[in-house]
Amino acid sequence: MVEKLQSKEFRAFISANSEASVHQLLLSKQVLEGDDLKLAVQQIDGRQRIQNKLPSWYRNSDIIYPIHISLEQCSSETTASYKSNLFSGEQLIDLTGGFGVDTTFLAKKFQTVFYVEQNQELANIANHNFNALGLTNIQVLCEDSSTILAELDTSFDLIYVDPARRDKGGGKLVSMTDCEPNVLELMSDFRRYSKSVLLKLSPMLDLTVALKELPETTTVYVLSVNNECKELLLYIDFMNSTNEVEVNCLNFTSSGNQAYTFNLSNESITAIHYTDRLGKYIYEPNASIRKVGGFNTLVEKYKVDKLHPNSHLYTSDVLVESFPGRIFEVIEAFGFDKKSQRSFREKVKKANLSIRNFPSSVAQLRKRLKLSDGGDDYVFATTLADEKKVLIRSIKVE
Repeated sequence: MVEKLQSKEFRAFISANSEASVHQLLLSKQVLEGDDLKLAVQQIDGRQRIQNKLPSWYRNSDIIYPIHISLEQCSSETTASYKSNLFSGEQLIDLTGGFGVDTTFLAKKFQTVFYVEQNQELANIANHNFNALGLTNIQVLCEDSSTILAELDTSFDLIYVDPARRDKGGGKLVSMTDCEPNVLELMSDFRRYSKSVLLKLSPMLDLTVALKELPETTTVYVLSVNNECKELLLYIDFMNSTNEVEVNCLNFTSSGNQAYTFNLSNESITAIHYTDRLGKYIYEPNASIRKVGGFNTLVEKYKVDKLHPNSHLYTSDVLVESFPGRIFEVIEAFGFDKKSQRSFREKVKKANLSIRNFPSSVAQLRKRLKLSDGGDDYVFATTLADEKKVLIRSIKVE
């Protein structure tokens, strides 16, 4: 495959059709036919898919792309670059190499890197891409991740593992015991052959469950891009154990990155006050914080009031511009009795609707309020500290 894609015929076809519709290419008569056409279209489709996810790779015409599922599962340039700035050392091994994105970025901070992938075709693609990117310190091994550490019998500064989270039918997996490899079964090997390990887990995995299964965890990283949670990372430092688990919540956006760090022990002992009085502003924590908590320490750090233990919305009379999330200015609040709903329908015809601790789905409430989607208004259907159900009409603070 790799050799075939280097031919003049393939390179010319891919270059000439780089912006074309892949569906139309497959249906129309082309210079290439059959499996050759499918292979070329796979390259065109792959490059189009990673344009925003991996912009530096998109600009490199020598990059080769695997099947769609490998592109879907790989890290973005944003999150891979962030990880590469966290760690450095002499030797790193990536036990689940895949498309090689994380390997590529981490390799910039380690002297020697081992990329391990049991799929031969994927390993060949990664090897080609490492050369295309000018990386000479990566050794590609097409081996079984569960046995390679014992075979190499060497010491690493960091083991990186991103277990496959798809079953044979393509369904998504969440539990660590269901993913491949099962990192829980390999922890003794990790401890024997490395100073530390970084695990990339499903963003759907409950952090409380993960920490019970991996009590040695030192640090947690929750990475979101444009307020969508993408990665849950658990770092275990075998050389420096601690009872304090630090949680780092990151949200990368085009307008600026939001970072919030808290200790789980502080979160559990921080007492806060809940309010049924709306201030001038309301605050919604970003996706990373909503994923793992930190709700109590937010109150203490940013001097805002929380509306309800389960609503995870905050309020203040004075604008707190540094709050790690979305900020809205309150226009008006409505109750949820019939008279208040009637008043709401008369004043608000179109809005962006969010449900926070409220006995209704977005679709059900839109129908009930006869509310169209979109516009400049943002409406939060939520519950206050006195258990009163309210509709908060607001506008976003830019």
